[in-house]
Amino acid sequence: MLSSVRKDIENLEQSRLVLVEQLKKENTKLSELKKTIKTQTKTAEDILSDEEKHDSFSDINQNSSQKSSHSSSTTTVTNWLISPTNSAKGERKKSATMLEIEKNHSLFLEQQGNTLIEQEKKRLVELKRRAADEGRAQWEERKLREANCKSFNSLESEDSSVASSCETPSEKETTSLSSGEDNLEKLMELERLLAQAQQEKMSLIEDQVRLRESEMQALHEERSKRETLERKLQEETMLREELVQQQIKMRDHQVKQARPLTRYLPVRNTEFNLKTHIETAGHHLDMCPHVTVSPTSCRGFLHKMGNKFKTWHKRWFVFDRVKRSLVYYTDKTETRAKGGIYFQAIEEVYVDHLRTVKSPNHKLTFCVKTFDRTYYMVAPSPEAMRIWIDVIFTGAEGYQQFLS
Repeated sequence: MLSSVRKDIENLEQSRLVLVEQLKKENTKLSELKKTIKTQTKTAEDILSDEEKHDSFSDINQNSSQKSSHSSSTTTVTNWLISPTNSAKGERKKSATMLEIEKNHSLFLEQQGNTLIEQEKKRLVELKRRAADEGRAQWEERKLREANCKSFNSLESEDSSVASSCETPSEKETTSLSSGEDNLEKLMELERLLAQAQQEKMSLIEDQVRLRESEMQALHEERSKRETLERKLQEETMLREELVQQQIKMRDHQVKQARPLTRYLPVRNTEFNLKTHIETAGHHLDMCPHVTVSPTSCRGFLHKMGNKFKTWHKRWFVFDRVKRSLVYYTDKTETRAKGGIYFQAIEEVYVDHLRTVKSPNHKLTFCVKTFDRTYYMVAPSPEAMRIWIDVIFTGAEGYQQFLS
C-alpha cells in the first residue's frame, strides 16, 4: 500500500513538471509571434514610404518634360494652367493606392492577428482544461486514499485538517492557474501542501503498520511457545504412561480356584433329601410362599427371557430330581411343557451382577448356564432367588471342575 501511494505521488509530480514545461513553451511561442507581428508591421510601413517617394519622383520628371517641350509663352501658360489638374489627378491616384494598400495591410494584419489570437486562446483554454483536470484528478485520488485509510481512527483529525487546508479546486482557482507565474506558484503551493499531507499520512500509516507487525510477531511468539509447551506436555504424558506400564505387573490369572463349599457341588445320590438340604443351608421355607420344596422337587413361578425376541414371560418351573430335569410350563397345570433343561447340561448357576441383559429387576436376576445357551430368570423375591440357585446347583451335573 505504501509503495502504491509513493508511485502515485511521483506520477503526479512528473505530470506537474510536464505541464509547467508546456506552459513555458507556449509563452515563448507567444513572444515569438509578437516579434513576427512587429517585424511585419515595420516592413509594411517601409513599403508604403518607398511607394510615396516613387510617386513624387515620377511627378517631378513629368513636369520637367512638359516644360522643355513648350518654349513659347503661350504654351507655358497653358501648361502651367494644365499642370495643376495633372498633379491633382496624381494626388488622387496616390491617395487611392495608399488607401488600398493600407486597407489590404490592415485586413492582412487583422486576419493574421485573429488567427494567432484564436490559436493562443485555444491553447490557453486547453491549458486551463488540463490544469483543471489535473487538479480534479489529484483531488479524487486524495479522496480515494482517505476512504481507504478510514479504518485508522487516529487519522480522522489529521484527515479533517488536510481536507480543510486542501479543499476542492473550484473553477475560479483553475482559471487563475493559467494567468502566468502567479498561477504556477499557487499550483506549486497546492502540490506542496498535498505532498506534505501525504507524507504525514504515510508516516502515520507506517507507524500503524509497525504496531500491527509487532503485535503479530508477539502473537506468533506466544503461539509457538504454547505449541512447544503442549508438545512437551504430550511427551511427558506418553513417557509417564510408558513408565507406569513398565512398573505395573499383571497378576497371573488363577485358573484353579480354591475348593468351594460342599453344598455348592452337584449331588447325584438317589436318597438325597432336597428339602432338608435347603433348610440346613439356612433358608426358611415357611417365610417364602413363592417356592414349594419337597424332598425330590421344587416348584414356583419365575420370569424367563426369550431366546429369540428377548422378551420376558412368566413361567411355572419344576425342578424334578426323579426325572433329572428342570422343566417350565405356562401355568401350574403342568399339562404341556414349553421347554426344559437336563441336569447333564447345567454347568453353572450364578447371580447376574454384571447386568448383562436388560432386566425388569437387576437385583433379582440370576443365570443358568448350559452348553448351548444361557437362561436369564427373575425371581419374585431375594429369598426365592437364593433358594432357586441352591436348588438348581444340586442338579448341575455339567459342573465337572471339582469332581474327582
